[in-house]
Amino acid sequence: MIDMPKFRRAVSAPLVAAALLASGCSLGGSSTSLQATVVPPDRRAAFPHLSGPTLDGSTLDLASLQGRIVVVNVWGSWCAPCRREIPDLQRGHEAYQDKGVSFVGIDTRDDAAQAKSFIASSRVTYPNLVDDGSGSLVAKLVGIVPLQAVPATVIVDRTGKVAWKASKPIDYATLADGLDAVLAETPGN
Repeated sequence: MIDMPKFRRAVSAPLVAAALLASGCSLGGSSTSLQATVVPPDRRAAFPHLSGPTLDGSTLDLASLQGRIVVVNVWGSWCAPCRREIPDLQRGHEAYQDKGVSFVGIDTRDDAAQAKSFIASSRVTYPNLVDDGSGSLVAKLVGIVPLQAVPATVIVDRTGKVAWKASKPIDYATLADGLDAVLAETPGN
């Protein structure tokens, strides 16, 4: 005889997980934490220092981008929403690189070969730091975006402070709106 309550839980759990994954790859946090937020200049906190190896084998220290606006995107090749938003991020990189904006990805909880293949097939030309599974890079984002939020995108202003953040998949229009607002700010603001 089938235990109906156990059967319902067994059937509904995968459906709930699929719904969460459809909205983003995060299985932690509530849906209310999945949003894009503009941070007013007087409430901005410093973005943490990040450095390490990149998928192409080089090393990147975000301190080398001081004085530029930086878009940081946390992603994984295993994450369907991440895969969908990458073309919009690459488009943003191409459209804004001559305006003093740099893009940096953080590949997290991923297989290096799959991540490299995904970046190559997607023709992504901006650098991607590797969070090697220890979570050491993503852990530095605590308080900025939910640690389990993948994808997550942050715009860092010219002074190195968090100006905009999204703990959800974004599209080009949303990204451009955020970048245009930060670019319009008076330097040092």
